[in-house]
Amino acid sequence: MKAVAAKKRIILSIGMIMKNNADHLEECLKALKPFRSAVPTEIVIVDTGSTDNSVAIAKRYADKVLFFEWVDDFSAARNYGLEHCTGDWFMFVDTDEIFTETEDLVTFFRTDGMNRMYNSATYIQRNLSGTYGFDGTFKITGSSDHKPQRIRRNDGWRFKGAIHEYFDFAPTMYYSRSVVKHYGYLVSEEAKLAENKSDRNSKILWREYDSEPEKLRTVRHLLDCDLGERWEVLNDICDRFLSDDPKWSEYDFSLAKKYGYARNVVFGVIRGYYVRVLPEKVVDTYEKIYVAKCGEDNEFKCDMLYYVSVSKIILGDYEGAADSFEEMVQLRGRVVKGEFAERPELYALDSMLADNQTYWSLAVLYTSLLIELKRYERAFELFVNDCAMCGFSAAQIDTRRKRASEILKKYKTDGLPATDAYAEILEEALPRERIGKFFEFLKKSEYSLNMNTAVFMIIESLE
Repeated sequence: MKAVAAKKRIILSIGMIMKNNADHLEECLKALKPFRSAVPTEIVIVDTGSTDNSVAIAKRYADKVLFFEWVDDFSAARNYGLEHCTGDWFMFVDTDEIFTETEDLVTFFRTDGMNRMYNSATYIQRNLSGTYGFDGTFKITGSSDHKPQRIRRNDGWRFKGAIHEYFDFAPTMYYSRSVVKHYGYLVSEEAKLAENKSDRNSKILWREYDSEPEKLRTVRHLLDCDLGERWEVLNDICDRFLSDDPKWSEYDFSLAKKYGYARNVVFGVIRGYYVRVLPEKVVDTYEKIYVAKCGEDNEFKCDMLYYVSVSKIILGDYEGAADSFEEMVQLRGRVVKGEFAERPELYALDSMLADNQTYWSLAVLYTSLLIELKRYERAFELFVNDCAMCGFSAAQIDTRRKRASEILKKYKTDGLPATDAYAEILEEALPRERIGKFFEFLKKSEYSLNMNTAVFMIIESLE
């Protein structure tokens, strides 16, 4: 009798869901080759209704291509694919994620003595961001890194959540250094697609929110969408943070803090008020909810302080704005160093202020504000250490520093106050044209919408 060959053991199942994702799909699948070359791997793709050539591309690379009728539920689609996965481990990847470094994870899956110590793992998701430059062209300007739990032993668990699906945390996680670049919601040529995704996500999230408004995780993701005519939900969210009703227990920082959702939600509320040009509500939410009930220093607070600072300018509170800007600058320095990271060696700044062009813009605004307040010494220091480093080339920085040295020397020789020297240096360094370009940039930034039109009007009177 002919012997029956033993079925090959699959170590890793890579699961994906897709619909009309032909743009990045082939690049995504090609980037998975190192796993297939080094580890017994299967790729299982679930299609939810593609009308482009996504299915044809998938069939060239995947072991299984399944079809599932879309029911406005991401977990349902992912769980259908998971049911057909046979690997010891399961990893899910999105079609717009491209692995750029796989060695660390390949080693993890190849080494039984290593991976048997863990129940889950993560990779670094590098979310690309872009904006319009001074010349009006769209450019990828930076990225922010996240470390989502995307890998788990395939031992019977299931995805949860109709959108932004997840699975329960599995203790003993391996923090991989492998990296994917994520196109996600990058707005340029893909703006229309991003808009469609936003509409789809908004529909599902509002359904989830209306069913269970007490779930802070849903609220956190809802605030990433355009709230449209229902923007006053921001007021309801604020009321819940101030309420003693046990129904809103997840809005209590002492209970929700460890999940990070509470601070994310407050940040989302502040941003929501900011883009609607409601500066009083921005400041009140920050002071009465975040500072009063949490107040911890982190990258979220750093970004909140940006919105608060600009809001105070709108309200005419220049002194208060300067104080908030100074706190932001000091806190950013600590955040960039990874002071608040649980795993400093894997840390990457998850903040809009990570982008040098954005931070330079804010530093110029703060410097201009200090000039208006006649705090020339601090304005000069900020210009040299922050504005100059972010806004000019190395040659320009060197030229400006030499010029500053000449002016300071002249004032010292003539027995004149150094403060006057700082004022002259700054007048040369920050002409109106440069500040004008700065605001043109801010008005096109995804983080700085309507309110910056008002800021631009105010900055006109600063010099």
